[in-house]
Amino acid sequence: MAEPPRAAPREIPHATVLSIAVPIILSNLTTPLIGIVDTAVLGQLEGAHHVGASIGAKSRGRFARSVLLSSLWAGIIAMTLGAALYTFGGHLIDRLSVDSGVREAARAVLPWAALMPVLGVAAYQLDGIYIGATRTADMRNMMLVGTAAFFAAWHILVPLIGNDGRWLSLLALNIVRTASLALRYPALVADASPIRTAGSPSARRAAR
Repeated sequence: MAEPPRAAPREIPHATVLSIAVPIILSNLTTPLIGIVDTAVLGQLEGAHHVGASIGAKSRGRFARSVLLSSLWAGIIAMTLGAALYTFGGHLIDRLSVDSGVREAARAVLPWAALMPVLGVAAYQLDGIYIGATRTADMRNMMLVGTAAFFAAWHILVPLIGNDGRWLSLLALNIVRTASLALRYPALVADASPIRTAGSPSARRAAR
C-alpha cells in the first residue's frame, strides 16, 4: 500500500523568527549586566549588611554613609555597563547570531537594552537597602505595584508602537518600583534614628 503524500513543510515567516530571536539575544546581553550591577552593589560592597547593621545600631549617620556609598558605586557601574553595551553591543550581537535580519533588528533596539541597567539600577539598589532593613513586605508590595504598571503600559503602548512599547513597559516597571520604594524610604531613615527616651538630652531638646 502506497504511503500517503506528506505535506510540504510550512515556511515560517521571517518576522516570526525575528520576534523570537531578537528578545532572546537582547536578554542574553542585558540580564548578565543587571546581574553584575546587583552582585557588585550587594555582594562586593555588602550594602545590605551595612544597612542592617546601622539600623540595628540605631546609627543614622552610618545608615546614610552606607546608602550613599553603595548608591554611588551602583550608579557608576550601571552607567559604565550601559555605555559599554551601547558601544560594543553590535559586536556581541554579531557573535550571537549570523542571520542578517536578526542582527539588524537587534541593533535597532540596542539603545533600549543599554538603558535597562541605567534606569533599573535604582530599583535594584533599593532592593538591597530594603533587604538589609528586613523590609521584604514593602519590597513585595511595591513589586506588585510595579507589575501592575508594567501590564498597564503593555496594554496601552504595544498596540500603539509595537516592540518599543515592550521596552517602555519594562522601563515603566523599574521606574514605578523605584518611585514606590522611595516613598517608603523615610520610614527606613526613622528606623535608623536613635531612640529617644524621656530623660535623654535629645528628648529634652526636642521638647523645647
